[in-house]
Amino acid sequence: MSAHNLLTEREYYLGFSVFTGIGPVRFKLLKNHFGNAKAIWNSSRAELSNIKLGNKLTFQYLEFRNKFSIGNFKKTLQKQKINYLIPTDELYPALLKEIADPPLVLYVKGNPERLLKMNFMIAIIGTRKMTDYGRLVASKITADLVFNNVTIVSGMALGIDSVAHRTALEYNGLTVAVLGSGIDVIYPFSNSGLYKDIIEKNGLVVSEYPPGQRATKTSFPARNRIISGMSRAVVVVEGALGSGSLITASYAADQGREVFAVPGPVTSRTSAAAAYLLKNGAALAQNAQDIIRELKQSNTS
Repeated sequence: MSAHNLLTEREYYLGFSVFTGIGPVRFKLLKNHFGNAKAIWNSSRAELSNIKLGNKLTFQYLEFRNKFSIGNFKKTLQKQKINYLIPTDELYPALLKEIADPPLVLYVKGNPERLLKMNFMIAIIGTRKMTDYGRLVASKITADLVFNNVTIVSGMALGIDSVAHRTALEYNGLTVAVLGSGIDVIYPFSNSGLYKDIIEKNGLVVSEYPPGQRATKTSFPARNRIISGMSRAVVVVEGALGSGSLITASYAADQGREVFAVPGPVTSRTSAAAAYLLKNGAALAQNAQDIIRELKQSNTS
C-alpha cells in the first residue's frame, strides 16, 4: 500500500497550501470539478488539460507533486508543534469560512482549542509609525474591549498592532496574530518576544503560509483579508493614506464587516486614514463603548 493511500482528505489540503500556483479561488473551482482534494491531487495530466488549467501551471503542478511528500511535510509540522485547520474543521473560525477566499489551510501556533473561547473577535490595526496619541488610544480601546470578552485580532507588525496584542495579554485577554509570512517566520524579528508570549499565554499565531515562507509584497495585503475575515469589525487607530490599514478596511467592507475609525489630530499625517474612512462611511470610535454599541445595534437591526 502506498503512503498516499494512507492520507486523509484534510492532509491533501497541505499539498495545495504549499504549492503556490493553486490558491483558494482556483482550488474551489477544482474541487467543484473533481469533488475532493484527494481527487485533485491525484488527477492526471489529461484531466488537468481537459479543465484548461493551462500547460505551464499543469507542468509546474505535476513537477511539484512528484517531488513533494505530504507525509514528510506533516512530520515537519509535528516536529515544530504547528497545528493546522481546513475550512471543514470545527475549530476553523466560523466568520472566516464565509469570505470569498478563505485560506485552504490555517497554520496555527498555540493551542487551537483556544478558538473555542474566541467567539467574538475585533481587529485593531494601524500604522507602524504610531504617535504617543495612537499608542494611548490603541491601549485604552483594547483594554476596554478585553473587559467585554472581546478577542483582539491584529497583524503583529510594529506600532499599533503590537500595542493591541501586548495590551490584550497584559489584561489576560485573548489575542490572535495573523502573519504575512510562514507560520514560523517571525516578522519583524524584533517581535520575537511578542510571538512567544502570544503562543505561551492567551493567544494564537496563525498564517495561511507554510513554514519557511518569507513575506512578499503581495503576502501582506493577502494576510489583511484574514484579519478582517476573522473579525466582526475592524478598528483603524492611526494610518497614512495608502497604508495597509486602508487595504484591511476595504476588505472588511467587501466582507460585510463593520469598519470603525478613531479620529485623530487633523495636523497629524497618521490621522489621514481615519479621516478618509470617516468621510466614506466608517463609524466613529472614540472608545470601546462606541464599538460595542454599534455592533449590538447592527445585530438587532
